Amino acid sequence: MAARVLSFKAMARRITADLVPRYLVEHPEARVDAYATSECVRLRIVDPSFEGRGLRERQAIVLPYLVELPKDVFDGIGISLLISPKEREMSMLSLEFDDHSRRLL
Repeated sequence: MAARVLSFKAMARRITADLVPRYLVEHPEARVDAYATSECVRLRIVDPSFEGRGLRERQAIVLPYLVELPKDVFDGIGISLLISPKEREMSMLSLEFDDHSRRLL
């Protein structure tokens, strides 16, 4: 029997159900958002602990949580935006997370 393929909406819900609670245990001030487009899941993590850290350091913080997701869900993430609260207002892509109807990128 072939494996069932999840829609990107289902993947976004799975990220919200699985990743968010685990990440917030160790990063309670963070905000995690995921939404689906027709092409992929977009993930945004706004975390004060990212302040002053480069992209590789931020990825190193988040990756252990992401690899625990099912492979198809992990593979469905097309964009992972890892930003600090100060960067949130300056990021065009972050603005799209706040209003999905405005497809900027």
